[in-house]
Amino acid sequence: SVRLVTTADVHLDMQDYGGPGVYFSTPDATAQQTGLHWRARVANERARPQHLLVTARLRDADGNVAAAAQRSVLVPAHGVAAVDLDASLAAPHLWQGVDDPYLYASEVTVTPAGGTAPVDEVTNQVGIRDIRLDPERGLLLNGRPYRVHGVNVHLTYVPGRGVAATDADIDADYRILGELGVTGLRYSHYQHNEHSYALADRMGLLVWTELPLT
Repeated sequence: SVRLVTTADVHLDMQDYGGPGVYFSTPDATAQQTGLHWRARVANERARPQHLLVTARLRDADGNVAAAAQRSVLVPAHGVAAVDLDASLAAPHLWQGVDDPYLYASEVTVTPAGGTAPVDEVTNQVGIRDIRLDPERGLLLNGRPYRVHGVNVHLTYVPGRGVAATDADIDADYRILGELGVTGLRYSHYQHNEHSYALADRMGLLVWTELPLT
């Protein structure tokens, strides 16, 4: 897929090694409470420093705000500033693999100080989960042993098309994977596209992904 993205001259940074400029994690997630952490990289293409307000919200599946955090930041001219935001969420609805792949929406906006309309926004679906490996009990998902069985996945499709797989092609493959009853996937050898990761999250599939190292 190819797309052209345009932004305002103050925006969430898109040049962090191809990342989205927003990174979300859930340290110490349990059924009772979880921490929420966002790191937002804000870029300022203007010739003067900019006072900005960065807001992070976590919305549940019904669109209601479950948690929020906000910080002001001064971004230097032609510079990038990393902004860390933290919140907590009581009794989170955990992502429980294929049994209950519940997803929240992480929403981060950048607004000029004193303004009301955001100049940029990044929204992603996210799951709250804790994954650990134990030498005696195996893989633990949210503190419970979780059996992982699945296949290797390559971003290839029919002969003559090679790696030019469309989202519809990938959807068809994942329907077959669902029929097979897999609970996990290994993404082979290279970085896979966002659509594949989003499908895995929505279907409740754990992903073992390759590091971008040679």
